[in-house]
Amino acid sequence: MPQSIKRITAITVAVSMIVSSNGAWAETPSDLSDLVDVRGRDAEAQMESRGYVSHHTSKSDDAAYTYWWNSRDKRCVRVRTRDGRYEQIKTVGNSDCDQRDSSGGTAAAVAVGAAALLGLAVLASKSHHREDRDLDERQTAQFERGYRDGLHNQPFHNYDDSKEYSDGYTKGVDQRRQETSYRSDYGSRGGSRAYVNVSDLANRETTYTWGQLERRGFALANERKLGNGDNQWLYWNDSTRQCVEVVSRDTWVSYVGEASATACRK
Repeated sequence: MPQSIKRITAITVAVSMIVSSNGAWAETPSDLSDLVDVRGRDAEAQMESRGYVSHHTSKSDDAAYTYWWNSRDKRCVRVRTRDGRYEQIKTVGNSDCDQRDSSGGTAAAVAVGAAALLGLAVLASKSHHREDRDLDERQTAQFERGYRDGLHNQPFHNYDDSKEYSDGYTKGVDQRRQETSYRSDYGSRGGSRAYVNVSDLANRETTYTWGQLERRGFALANERKLGNGDNQWLYWNDSTRQCVEVVSRDTWVSYVGEASATACRK
């Protein structure tokens, strides 16, 4: 067989293996397909009876994503619940359940490679944060860096103007809001330090929120565009040493909350 034909054959086989590997992740497992559109409480009991253990749940504004691990089949699945019912069940990479993936699939290799580029053991972001996009190692690493910065309230540091970093930062901020929503009336303060409550300024017109912040002793310190059309505004109050983050889209404020002091540094 001529060398050129051998090379074409090898490439065709490699591509088909990648497609079939990624395609398998896109499917609903056959043993769980009957649970789509079932009420969450009933479906959870069925998941457990079929050998799945809930690993963790992550919420978005309109849905919840629960990752389940099956130790017998070495399989991680993601369930999206909306309006109290299982809307989608999907096989995802084992790394989403913090498990090793020995399948040799492309996505598994990308997750391992991205973590290695950042010096991490595992990725903090999950497949639903990345919206199942086909990112390579470097893009995944940029997303992860942005996600961790947003999640842990670190300054936006997109030094190479990466879309993936910006998208990851937005997802990290969203996740932080979900995880800290219980303390909306207190921010990140404690003890007897002076504090200005700003929790009433979310879900308002942007001009109203800006005006109220200025009346309460805040001045604009920084601003930037985030992914998905959001804008971030950072306000600093010198007397209380508070940095406040405002996220808006168009003329409406979707979030107001405490940020680290370093985020307000220009």
